[in-house]
Amino acid sequence: YLVSGELQVPAGKTLSLDAGVVFKFQSNAYLHLYGTLLAKGSDEDKIYFTSAKDDELLGDSNGDGASVGTPGFWKGVLVESSGVATLSQGVIRYAGYDSWTLYNRGMITVSDSLITQGKGNGIYHESGRSSITHSVISAFDANGIVYSNVGSGVALLADSTISNNKSSGIYSSGSRPTLQGNTITGNGSYGVNFVDSTYGVAMTGNTLTGNNYPLAIAMGAMPDSSNTLLPNKVNRVLLHGDTINGLVRLPSLQNESQRLNHYVIDGDIAVSQTGQLMRDAGLVLKMSGNRQFTVDGIFTALGQETQPILFTSFKDD
Repeated sequence: YLVSGELQVPAGKTLSLDAGVVFKFQSNAYLHLYGTLLAKGSDEDKIYFTSAKDDELLGDSNGDGASVGTPGFWKGVLVESSGVATLSQGVIRYAGYDSWTLYNRGMITVSDSLITQGKGNGIYHESGRSSITHSVISAFDANGIVYSNVGSGVALLADSTISNNKSSGIYSSGSRPTLQGNTITGNGSYGVNFVDSTYGVAMTGNTLTGNNYPLAIAMGAMPDSSNTLLPNKVNRVLLHGDTINGLVRLPSLQNESQRLNHYVIDGDIAVSQTGQLMRDAGLVLKMSGNRQFTVDGIFTALGQETQPILFTSFKDD
């Protein structure tokens, strides 16, 4: 199917695609969902959303001669607040005319799918709900996934690979997605980048390796040891200012050849009366700007003679 312009699914209507269907989109064309998309492919017959120039699939569909798909040729899939999109065993590629490939304001369920090679961000979750499982989000020239002010309990990313994006694998602002069992690797900035002091982000069993940096997160949301945070190009965690209300431990991590014991703190840290902040021996904590610790609870920093804990300036090279 060759699509030009806007292909709209109105509220109350459903577009159902058989396994093996291929949608090719002309320049700036897009799928606009106020209603429902049911796109369920199979291992043998995946469903494709791609560029009209993507002659790898079914040859020259738009009559322009031999051509290959390029990122940003078509717009992508836009899900409005009333929209529902289910994509299983699907592929979306070469989108991003407006710097996103899959934009969600409604409800999306993506499983066993590949979203790749687009301009800008891969998935942009502005509002609504999302579940992304057993999928690959890769090769975008910005972030793999963006969560923007979507709160807690509404966004799940599990058992997926977020890789080789030019900026961060996951970029989150004002959001609390649940991240479980993901592989986040080869991204040009952070593996996971929470840009503000959002407390209580759920991260379990994720592997953040091969990125430029592993993680930026509020100190109170520092993930537990079920997550793998090294090796990366720079084994350093950026911690945002926060209020510590429970137990938080900053670990010193070691594998066969590399160590992660370096934390940069870019905001004020308050340990409340119910809070407890523990630091492993051998840590280096660098404070940026005019920052401080305020302690009303428990603050534990027990170094060793050969592994002191160092508090210093961000400028201390």
